[in-house]
Amino acid sequence: MDKDYPKNKDPDFFQHENIINSEIQNLILENANVLITIIQDGRIKYANNLTINKLGYSAKELLKDDFINFIHPDDQSFVYNNYVNRLKGIDSDTYDFRIQKKDKTFLWVRIRSELIKLKNGYGVLSFFSDINKEKQAEQDKMEYSKNMAFLSESALALLNLKDEKEIYTYLIKYLTKLIDAKLYVVSFININDKNIVPHIIEGENDLKSMISEYFKKDFDKINLEISDFAIDELSKGSLIQIPGGFFEFAFGAIPKEICNDIEEKYNLGNIFSIGLNRNDNLFGCISFVLEKNQTIKNKEIIETFIMQVAIALYHMRIEKELIVAKEKAETSDNLKSTFVANVSHEIRTPLHAISGFSKILNTKNISEEKKHQFLQYIQTNCDILQNLINDIISISQLEAQQMLIFKQECVIKEILNDVYYTFSEELKRKQDKNVELKLEIQSETNNIIIFSDSLRIRQVLNNLLSNAVKFTSKGDVKFGCKIRDNNKLLFYIEDTGIGIPEDKKELVFNRFQRINNSKKEFYSGTGLGLSISKSIVELLGGKIWFESEEGKGSIFYFYIPIEKRGYYKGGSIDKHQENESFDWTGKTILIAEDEDFNYLVLKEVIGDTNAKLIRAKNGKEVVDICMSEQKIDLILLDIQMPVMNGYEACSKVIEKFPDMPIIAQTAYAMENEKQKLLQAGCLDFITKPIDIDKMMLKLNKYLFEKL
Repeated sequence: MDKDYPKNKDPDFFQHENIINSEIQNLILENANVLITIIQDGRIKYANNLTINKLGYSAKELLKDDFINFIHPDDQSFVYNNYVNRLKGIDSDTYDFRIQKKDKTFLWVRIRSELIKLKNGYGVLSFFSDINKEKQAEQDKMEYSKNMAFLSESALALLNLKDEKEIYTYLIKYLTKLIDAKLYVVSFININDKNIVPHIIEGENDLKSMISEYFKKDFDKINLEISDFAIDELSKGSLIQIPGGFFEFAFGAIPKEICNDIEEKYNLGNIFSIGLNRNDNLFGCISFVLEKNQTIKNKEIIETFIMQVAIALYHMRIEKELIVAKEKAETSDNLKSTFVANVSHEIRTPLHAISGFSKILNTKNISEEKKHQFLQYIQTNCDILQNLINDIISISQLEAQQMLIFKQECVIKEILNDVYYTFSEELKRKQDKNVELKLEIQSETNNIIIFSDSLRIRQVLNNLLSNAVKFTSKGDVKFGCKIRDNNKLLFYIEDTGIGIPEDKKELVFNRFQRINNSKKEFYSGTGLGLSISKSIVELLGGKIWFESEEGKGSIFYFYIPIEKRGYYKGGSIDKHQENESFDWTGKTILIAEDEDFNYLVLKEVIGDTNAKLIRAKNGKEVVDICMSEQKIDLILLDIQMPVMNGYEACSKVIEKFPDMPIIAQTAYAMENEKQKLLQAGCLDFITKPIDIDKMMLKLNKYLFEKL
């Protein structure tokens, strides 16, 4: 590029080491960490060592040529104008441009220049900062924004396409823009038959024709075998390089010598493939044949785009499956609608009884006998409501796959006694003398201890016994357990109830199904209990089944594996004591409860024990009271409190008083929440609504038990 420059009075050439006066030298020294040049009459008269090293030229190469020839062609006019303006004394701000290095690459620089007086006239002293990384970052940011915009648009566009043909057309159109390959191949994969069928091929026409010629048939009619290793690699959803070159790409269907000729003729290089995979379902792949020495730059963008294509194709395919499943879905919807109606009825019925009898008790002309009777009715309906809520929570946990199993040592006789006591009390409240409840404990299982989830075993037994009692109007209900095959604990629940009709047996464990064959009597229920029980037993590693004859009764069985076995060596494990009174004179209990009504209930119940009660309305008050001089024997701690929650309060108290017995009271029903309470330092927990009898037994235990 030839340019006219303003001439100096003395055009003589000076060696660069002689043109710099001492003031300029000092200035150069102060800026020695940047590229420095002095240009006079359009030529470089001086360049510091950093400039020479950075650009790769020798000093002689830099000094012999017009400086503008070292500038990127797109920037030359702009740089020249700024140089001329500087010679004319016109100030200019810093600006950016590209300098060509000896290796033909370009270096982005930011220049600051000054007009200086040299020994033979004027020149321009320039300081250059290397801003290559800054410009690369800007370019990367622009590229990222561009790619994000593309992915955002493609995600919506793909899901709005009408059929698979449109999706593949869209794929090829934009894939060729993301990567300039020699060949693109889209193939279908059947992982069951382990074959791969090329479906679409795009790229250089003569290359496509040559491949088809070698196969002696249309490319899209080829059916090739695919290895387990290839299936595993493609299932990962990432770009993988195919080893072995074009021969491996052709799955060995083309002779190796011919593949080598194709690679050489078309200058083929690396080959990459990526699977079309969704929900662990590999149904195709896309391959790119690159030119030699070509690399893939936007790997993540390509992978994301292919994932979007896979989602769109998968979505298209499952739509067809959804049409086939429509009738099943409609049946399920009808069952759920019936379930909602049943739940509404099951909730309103006990609520109506609780509300009605509570209002009646407020009247003055009720005898003590009737008051006692009405209170029993209220308690019974509270239990019904609580069981219903527990079932709804359990089914929600199972549907969300959030039901957790916490295994620990379980004393089987203790579980059976607890369940027996619960249902004996229920039958007493109902004053049902026509049904006898029997617990059968075999000698082989007496005092046996296994490693399992006692809470879930109780839940299954409760569900099965609840059904047995509900559907038995006369006779007996008996239950117990036996050891089978030396590694299974078999539970059984037998009744003399109405039994299950033959045509209904396959529906017994279905969710939302109620098996009600009686035309004379309506049996309440949501149809969840048996479904929940089946899921829990399977989570415990067991199995559940039944035998039933209509009009004679049913026997439900379930077993759980015996992972570890031991035997209880202590005294009596029957912990149920009716009408027991407690004397806690000299004991101080801190009740942490922010709700007034809840506190009043606890105060009335515990107040008869002669214990001193202190109330805290939030977690901070709990900590403050414990840190004071007052001696606290036990804390009954609500978890959901203002200012500071129960978890934090518990941690702070335990940190100071590690032996402090803390019993949590919580409305949370999830097992992971209960586990969290124990990890925070609580010795035990009570679930709301609180079972008063069980609470009092626990308080008595921890008040007098040495920790």
